[in-house]
Amino acid sequence: MLIRYFGPIFPLLFFAPAYAQHVHITGKVNDASINPLMITKLGLEINIPGRTVNEIPYLTGAVFKATIPIEGIGLYKVEDGITGHIILLEPGDSIQLDLIKLPPREHPGKFFQMKVKARYQGNLTFFDELENKIGATIKYNYEEPIMFKNKCDNAYRIAVNLLKEYQNRKIVSDNFPGFAMAELNANYVLWLCELFAVFPRKEMPSEITSEIKQQPFNDSLFAVSTQDYIVAAAVYNGYILNEFDPKNWYANLTNEFNSIEKNYTGIVKEWLMYRKLENYIGKGHPAFDSILNVYLRMDGNAYLRSRIIQQIGKQQSANDNSVDRIPMSNILRSVYLKDLKGIRMSMAEMLKENTIYVIDCWATWCFPCQQQLPFIQEIEKKYKGKVRILYVSFDKEKSKWVKDIAKNGKASSNQYIFESGIRLFSSYFGITAIPHYILIGQKGAEVLCKKMPLPVQKEFTEILDKYLMPDNKKTLF
Repeated sequence: MLIRYFGPIFPLLFFAPAYAQHVHITGKVNDASINPLMITKLGLEINIPGRTVNEIPYLTGAVFKATIPIEGIGLYKVEDGITGHIILLEPGDSIQLDLIKLPPREHPGKFFQMKVKARYQGNLTFFDELENKIGATIKYNYEEPIMFKNKCDNAYRIAVNLLKEYQNRKIVSDNFPGFAMAELNANYVLWLCELFAVFPRKEMPSEITSEIKQQPFNDSLFAVSTQDYIVAAAVYNGYILNEFDPKNWYANLTNEFNSIEKNYTGIVKEWLMYRKLENYIGKGHPAFDSILNVYLRMDGNAYLRSRIIQQIGKQQSANDNSVDRIPMSNILRSVYLKDLKGIRMSMAEMLKENTIYVIDCWATWCFPCQQQLPFIQEIEKKYKGKVRILYVSFDKEKSKWVKDIAKNGKASSNQYIFESGIRLFSSYFGITAIPHYILIGQKGAEVLCKKMPLPVQKEFTEILDKYLMPDNKKTLF
C-alpha cells in the first residue's frame, strides 16, 4: 500500500539564501483566545534544540500583516488550541489566513476554521480536508489485525486519491506532493504499528509485515520538515527492523542500536541513537554503558551528547557516578574550540603534549575571573615547561573576547573560545560557575582534579607540586 513519491522536490529551496527565507501573511482572527497567532515549524531542527515558532500579534477582527522568517520549504502548523492546521510554506510565499472560531461542538478536532487565499491554495488546505475525511488519526480498537489493516488501507487510499485530485486541479505546488507523501507514509506506518505494541511479530499475518517493509524513513530533508516522519523512523526501527517484545519493552537495546547504525544516516541517525539511549536510561540494560561509550566516541551533534550526559546525571541516584564512568576522551572529542586565528580543533587535539594541563574557564564579563588572572599568569611562569595553562572563554560574543585579549595585553597563545559542546563540557566537569580550574593529566589521558582551588590560594600550587613529584602518581579529586 505504501507509495514512494518520485516527483520533483527542490532541496535547494530548503537551503536557500537567508534573504529568501520569508513568507508574507495577511489575515484576521475573529477571537482573541489564540493571540498571538503562532506558526510552528514541524520536524527536527538542524541544530536539534527545538522548533521555530513565529508569533503574530493581532487585533481581534482586524486585518493583520506580517512577514515571517522560515527555515525553508517544509510543513508548518498554524496553532489553534487543539490539533492545529498543517500547511506547506515555501520561501517567498504570499498567503492570506483567516481563522474563524467554531461553535464548541461543531468540530471536536479544532477550535477554528481556516480560510485561505494563495497561489497554491491546496498547500494550505490539503491536510485540513484530509482530516475532515478520515479523522486526525486511525486508532486500533482491538479488532482483528487484518480488519485494522483494511481500515488503515482505506484511510491511506482516501489520502492518496485526495492528493491526486489536488494535483489534477493544479492547486498544489510542484514540491507539495513529495512532502505530503512523506507525511502520509509516516502516518500509515504509525497506524499499523499500533498492532506491534500488542502482538508479537510472529503472531502477525504476513501481509501486514510485508506491507510496510519498504522504507526505513531515512531522508534528512523530510525529517526536518514534516511532522511525523522522524517518529515513523523510530517506530520503524523498533517494530519492523527489530523484534519487539510487548512483554519486555527494554530488552533489545543492542540490536536496535546496531540497526540504526546500519540503516540510517545524517541527522536521522543522530536523533534515533539519542532517543534510543534516552529511553534506556535507568532501565538496567547490561550493555547500556558500552553502547553509550560507542555513541559518545562518534563524531556528531554535541548538543545531543550533552543532553544524554545531563539526563544520566538526573536519573541516577546521588551515589551513582554513572556520568564519571564515561571516558573523558569521548567528551574531549565532542567539544570544539577556536583560537584567535579562527582555527577550529577539538579539545582532544589540544591535549596531546607530554605535560599536565590546567584549563582556566573564564569570560570577559566575569569580574572574579579577571581578579584571578595575575595569579594564574604567575603560576604559568613558575611552572613553564611542566604545566600548560589553556585559557578557555565562556563568552558568547567572539568579538568581545578578541577585544578583551588585545586591550588587556593578555598572552595571545593558549587562548580559546567554545565553538560547540559547551553544555557537554560543563556537565561533565560539573561547572556551575566561573572561574573554574581543571587539572588534566599528560596527553589528556585523565582528569586529575575536576575543580582546583583558586590560583590565589596556596592549595592550588600544592596540588601541582604533589602531582609533579616523580613518586606521586595518585589522581586527586
